[in-house]
Amino acid sequence: MSSANERAEAILIVIRRIFKWIAITVAGLAGAIFLFVQYSDWSFERDEKKRFEKEAKVVVNAIYPDGKDCQEGYPYLYTVVNNTKETVRRVTFQVEIKKKGFSSTLNTRTELTEDKILKPNEGYGRCFRATSNEDYVKPIKETDVEIHIVAKSVEFENE
Repeated sequence: MSSANERAEAILIVIRRIFKWIAITVAGLAGAIFLFVQYSDWSFERDEKKRFEKEAKVVVNAIYPDGKDCQEGYPYLYTVVNNTKETVRRVTFQVEIKKKGFSSTLNTRTELTEDKILKPNEGYGRCFRATSNEDYVKPIKETDVEIHIVAKSVEFENE
């Protein structure tokens, strides 16, 4: 038979080995989780960058066309052009209208949605009206303006 000291040493050796393998396992799992999170972030950023680049090829412009192309009550014109290789199902965007030379906006960030399906290299336009900050129902009739697209969201057919 072995002495109590030998038995205690044997138990201590077994406990050390168990803790060593637990530490190695925990470190391995932590490393695997870290790599998974890094890959997920990289993959998400890559996909978002591709989507942003694709959406940037759908060009939205808005102008005041001097009243020639638009009917009464709809003084502004926007155009949407699909320069991608995919079909666009819907484009939603916000316009901000400012008097030339001024920084305050005349409207309340008018949001417009165009659901005209646009195949690659097609475009479409339509006249619109904006509303004033002071009186939501009063249409803006200002002609000496700058119109900016401040937000845009594009839905593609295959999504």
